[in-house]
Amino acid sequence: MNISAGANFFGTNHKDLDIIRATTLNEFRGKTTNIGSSYNLSFTPEYYLTNWFSFATGLCISRTKGNYKPWVGNYLYFKSREDGYDTYYYRIASIEEKSVYVGIPLEFKLTIRGSHRPTPYVRIGATPSFRCRTALMVYEYQQKKSQHSYTVINTKKIPQPDKFIVPVYLASGFQFGHEDSYCVEITFPYIVARGSISGLQDCGNLGGGFRLTYQFSKIRQ
Repeated sequence: MNISAGANFFGTNHKDLDIIRATTLNEFRGKTTNIGSSYNLSFTPEYYLTNWFSFATGLCISRTKGNYKPWVGNYLYFKSREDGYDTYYYRIASIEEKSVYVGIPLEFKLTIRGSHRPTPYVRIGATPSFRCRTALMVYEYQQKKSQHSYTVINTKKIPQPDKFIVPVYLASGFQFGHEDSYCVEITFPYIVARGSISGLQDCGNLGGGFRLTYQFSKIRQ
């Protein structure tokens, strides 16, 4: 059984949303670039088909996070409603988006056996995942930064991440120990091949990160 924890990061651009603007006078929405993140915890029994080739599957829980903030200035305008020729806006400091996904990882690992220690390996995998929930928090802008406060705004206007996503990834790392062992690996590339993990940001579907794994037993066939 493997217990793994890791994180992946994405360079992101804010989506061009009609309901959010940098000013009320034009169509410029104030795009900017941030770092989106995804944190995951997985439990995967690993089946060694040969001494050097294995397959793992199980359960993975992921949590994604992103922020929508202005490129310049301290606030954005969030469209509240339209009444004839009049349009009403909230002045907001940021929108925070958090989602939780549950997925089934499907991974293959090639271990390079030899006299060298620690033991290097390469892993390739995919994790079809379903979104369980998304929380959107809109922070109202006040004159003093310390006075930024959460406010209730109709977030149904804000697009949400896709219900179903399929991240695929390639990783390489080192295994320390033999039977009871732990692994340290770098994940790159990490590509969201299907779907989008954010309703507010274009993640470019490409990222990278790291993962730590503790392996306390092996199932052999």
